[in-house]
Amino acid sequence: MSSLGISLIDWWLQSKMHLGQQLRKGFDRLLILGSWSIWKELNQRVFKAVVVLPTAVASMIIKEGDRW
Repeated sequence: MSSLGISLIDWWLQSKMHLGQQLRKGFDRLLILGSWSIWKELNQRVFKAVVVLPTAVASMIIKEGDRW
């Protein structure tokens, strides 16, 4: 449960129900890719003391999404 009262999974499932069938797959991929990228950035900060600006992380997510 987040501080806003809803878990990420609950938000994800509720949000994708508002999308058309054709958009759901892309929404799922974007959420998974974004979460994975943020997780990797967190690990870089914690274990290697390497910090990347949020705008650079967003750019990396976009580039990786294009490759998918």
